[in-house]
Amino acid sequence: MKNKENEKMFFTITSISKEDIIHAFNEDEHVKKIVEAMDDSDMETLASKMADDYCEQLFWSSLKIIFELHFMETTPELQKGN
Repeated sequence: MKNKENEKMFFTITSISKEDIIHAFNEDEHVKKIVEAMDDSDMETLASKMADDYCEQLFWSSLKIIFELHFMETTPELQKGN
């Protein structure tokens, strides 16, 4: 039996790094200079804006699609009607 008190309530989906930005812009030298000048506050702002955008546009549809593909179709005891 699972101990509900020890279960996590929230799980991290993703993170972002300066290397991610540089990669997204195909190693563009101008972007590299901008990224090198960014501090933690700049990165936190970018991460917050990306999280907001993700939640507003993709989160709910992605959650449903991925859950259905990976749990509803592969876990018989969780399928509808069981």
